[in-house]
Amino acid sequence: MTKTERVRRALAGEAVDRPPFSIWFHFGTQHLPPSKTAAIHLDFFRAYDLDWLKVMSDYRYPMPDGMEEVASLADLRRFRRFEMDSEPFSLQLQVLRQIGAALGNEAPFVETVFSPFGVARRTLRGHMDRLRREYPDAFKTFLESVTETLRHYVRAVAQTGAAGVFFSVNGAGQGEMKERDFEEWVLPYDLAVLATVNELAREGRFYFNVIHIHGERLRWRLIMDQYPGQVFNWSVHHSPPSFAQARLFTPRPLMGGIDEVGLSSKTPSEVRHQVRTAIEQAGAAGLFIAPGCAVPTDVPADLIRAAAQACRA
Repeated sequence: MTKTERVRRALAGEAVDRPPFSIWFHFGTQHLPPSKTAAIHLDFFRAYDLDWLKVMSDYRYPMPDGMEEVASLADLRRFRRFEMDSEPFSLQLQVLRQIGAALGNEAPFVETVFSPFGVARRTLRGHMDRLRREYPDAFKTFLESVTETLRHYVRAVAQTGAAGVFFSVNGAGQGEMKERDFEEWVLPYDLAVLATVNELAREGRFYFNVIHIHGERLRWRLIMDQYPGQVFNWSVHHSPPSFAQARLFTPRPLMGGIDEVGLSSKTPSEVRHQVRTAIEQAGAAGLFIAPGCAVPTDVPADLIRAAAQACRA
């Protein structure tokens, strides 16, 4: 069974020779040109014989010309939809095209897309909560500009050979905000981006879209009920639901099983136990073995190989 066949069968909930396996961390390539960033991803993919590749998005969301920091209402109002020929979008799309050309039909790859609220956190940083509180209308306009930019971006991603996107939902933890705030500041913007992703899936251009639910004490029922996508990924070791609970709630495939927190200090036998436990709880069909979030960059190679071996045992 080829890697692509294995992934497609797992997406369909069909029997596979083994669960597809992948793992990822932040390579720290934000200072590198696209050719080197693509090469690092491909070297990583081949070194560990992954079944699919999650492309990391370490280039940050752009600022309006001349702006270094978003600290005021005037700063917030300067944001408009960015075009795809502007950096860093043009750089990341070059990365994706080069990976697509190298992988061909060998294996699928997915592009990481941070949710609009996640982009706000990464862009506004320490000013975000104050700006949202003091200027709610301007903050919503900012989120709308980000949403429209991301909708155009995922359409551009679909032209690179990517099988889909890895959509990282921020604000999903119950300790991060109240549910009414989630429904106001996160949900509508996420669903707008995912409507475009889902449209591309209906057109047959995407088939492997992952909803990554980021955080702890997650609003997983709401997200699994309302968010379109082929697969759900979360830190199952640190937040409900368990794989058994999720199996009862959704028919869609699940992704996870490896505890990314403190992974570098684990032993190979502990990692193999995590993988086997995940397979026992979820069953091999419709399951992707992976971490619940990015693993530490110093994770030893023997632990990655142990996880891969456990899938194949």
